[in-house]
Amino acid sequence: MAINARVLPATLMTADTWVDTGGGTGTACQPRWCANHSGESALRKPGRIAFGSLEAAREVLASWLGRWIGATVPTVELLPVPPDGPCCISRAITGPAIPFGQALRAPMSPATTKAEATAALPKFGACIVLDALIGCCDRFNEGNIVFASAQKQWYSLDYAFSFNMHQPQGVGDPARAFGDVALRQVYFPEILAAVRADPSAIRQATAVASGITNQEIDGLVALLPHTHSPTNEAGTMANFLKARRSRIRDIMSGWANLAQLDGII
Repeated sequence: MAINARVLPATLMTADTWVDTGGGTGTACQPRWCANHSGESALRKPGRIAFGSLEAAREVLASWLGRWIGATVPTVELLPVPPDGPCCISRAITGPAIPFGQALRAPMSPATTKAEATAALPKFGACIVLDALIGCCDRFNEGNIVFASAQKQWYSLDYAFSFNMHQPQGVGDPARAFGDVALRQVYFPEILAAVRADPSAIRQATAVASGITNQEIDGLVALLPHTHSPTNEAGTMANFLKARRSRIRDIMSGWANLAQLDGII
């Protein structure tokens, strides 16, 4: 995904009408598959709504911040009239989305797929920076890191558990350390090896993230409707992002040291 810092969308709402098509996934927020009038697929998230849930707000903010810093994340839009609570749709990746282990470790995976997946790994460094910026809490999960074989790039999925919160509601402490065992910010050894060999993506994303202004953060968060994030929660989310942005170089350096990647930032 090309870095496009920092364009604000006109709206975070989807322009399409989405209808559930049945079936879902076994992930924590239990998303449901849906389709629009053109037959395009997406996941409606979360599938099981919790009162006061910020999951949809977290997902859409992560999607746009990811675009800004060059991280490959799905396009997420909010549903303007949530069917049973605050929801978003996460547009499906075009073509096969192969989970991490299947792409790199499965004995039956084609050699070409493994080679392309390995070559694309250094660019995943931008997704690590997004995780740090947004305070994502669930990364050591093969289903959250998938290889899109058609695009020959890795995608980072599922930001429902972020803002240092491993539950649907609330915003956590932005000073909590990225890389803390409690946050499970551990990445597969193949990712660490790729970033060590070519740190250009993680360095570039860190530099771009550090340049995001308070006004840009406020402008993005202001697009969240009250149905998806009450005013006080939106303000807390904006303050969280500003705090993380202001320390992003230190956060990334600290994480790199913990991951035995000293000096890459």
